[in-house]
Amino acid sequence: MENNKKTGLYFYATVGTIGLLFILIGLARYLELSHDLSYLILSFGFILTMSYIHYLERLAGLSKGFVWGKAGISILMALIVFYFFVYKS
Repeated sequence: MENNKKTGLYFYATVGTIGLLFILIGLARYLELSHDLSYLILSFGFILTMSYIHYLERLAGLSKGFVWGKAGISILMALIVFYFFVYKS
């Protein structure tokens, strides 16, 4: 039973990361279309949300390797998204 609980935690952590990446794509699209300073608030809110999810994952008992690996992949994906949506247009 404990193994199923851990598997569920890893699954939902992965789904949450994918959801945040979709939000990041929306933020990048907003940056592409809008030229005002409200993107700073959106970016700050996104960073705070990522920090809170990281905190919750550590509280849930997910392994440090998984949490930091997921964080590294998220940062890499964020850089790729911003490159293609903001700097390529």
